[in-house]
Amino acid sequence: MQEVQIAVTIAPDYQLDSKMIQQLQHYQADFDIVELRIDQWPEFDVEVYKRIIETLRDVVPGKEILVTYRTSHQGGKGNASETEYGQIIRAIAKQQPNYIDIEFDEHASPQDVQALVNEAHNQRVKVIISHHNFTETPNLETLRFLYYKMHQCGGDMLKVAVMPRTPEDVLTLMSAMHQTSTTVSEQVIGIAMGDLGKVSRLATGVFGGSISYGCLEAPQAPGQVQVKDLRRALRDYC
Repeated sequence: MQEVQIAVTIAPDYQLDSKMIQQLQHYQADFDIVELRIDQWPEFDVEVYKRIIETLRDVVPGKEILVTYRTSHQGGKGNASETEYGQIIRAIAKQQPNYIDIEFDEHASPQDVQALVNEAHNQRVKVIISHHNFTETPNLETLRFLYYKMHQCGGDMLKVAVMPRTPEDVLTLMSAMHQTSTTVSEQVIGIAMGDLGKVSRLATGVFGGSISYGCLEAPQAPGQVQVKDLRRALRDYC
């Protein structure tokens, strides 16, 4: 069974307020990684980003940091153009968080994504290649091929999140994750979003998943579980 890390997702404004800092410190035994979302900012501000990264390193020392700019094409709030997205990814990597999320579009060239991956690796930043489908759950072969194309980009982890409409969709996602985890060297993440797919977050380690995303209070993505409850559930499955 794959050991599962918990990433707590935060989406602050242009600073970490005292309440969020207190929550991070209070629940720090219940997560391993802080996922800092920055796509909610009207504009990317590198100085603000640097300041928040420094604050996180101070308030939860020893926790790894993952930085994510999620575009509107994949369910986020970011409206950066393709060129601007690349610039933001490079600016994120320069501050050397532990991880950076780089999006994969089904119609994108793996070589273009790999170029960003290489730049992140040059800064000693690990890369999660991610793809989000908020509309549906593709069939098993399509999901396996998607993971395979992402595998070609040279990242360190492969993340696929889909929207299930039936219980069978949840099983399809978990099957694709499990089969991929046994055939590639990268760690694999798979999420069936929403309440219907919540089991994919809780039992992910059984199916080869390496990270489960949780929240401090309000979910930052459909179906997220509060980190203390998530830690307890993951222990039950292990």
